[in-house]
Amino acid sequence: MPPPSRPRPLPGHLLLAALLLAALAGVGTEALAHGGPVKVIEERFVVTVALWPAAETTRLRFFVRDFRSGQAPAEALSFRARILEDRSRAVVCEGATAPVQDGEANLLCRLPGDGFYEVFLQFWRDGEPARVYEPEDWRVWIGEAGSAGWVSTAVVGTAAVTIVILGVSSWRRRGDGKDGI
Repeated sequence: MPPPSRPRPLPGHLLLAALLLAALAGVGTEALAHGGPVKVIEERFVVTVALWPAAETTRLRFFVRDFRSGQAPAEALSFRARILEDRSRAVVCEGATAPVQDGEANLLCRLPGDGFYEVFLQFWRDGEPARVYEPEDWRVWIGEAGSAGWVSTAVVGTAAVTIVILGVSSWRRRGDGKDGI
């Protein structure tokens, strides 16, 4: 009888290890000091923030998803957001309460200049306004294109490394006669 084979790591563990290594290699920057762009709130919601210039202003778009399904929440949500200067902690933009539409919440702000800012978000179910969900704040660089381009490069590099590792892993499994991930 052949000796028992060593158990193979689960694909989830491989993915986690790949992401951790890529993060340690390329994304450990000051711009991500408060975590990445994705926040998980009480294993119920996932919130992602994206920002880009819009004429003389900056647009922040928050994507709110259900943690289990990945879809926009079925219940009606409302939100408010504010942006503080990093060093002085002065409020530079505060949005009025607005609805979350199809899982997206938008804030348009005119900021005083390039630099790091802290972004705070609060949202709640319209049927339960006393229960406010508040993810950890985001510390982001907002400035001219290219002034912090290394952050984008690190994120793209992390994604590329992860895709390569997953592709090699899948290819090796197929060589063993097993299905890929």
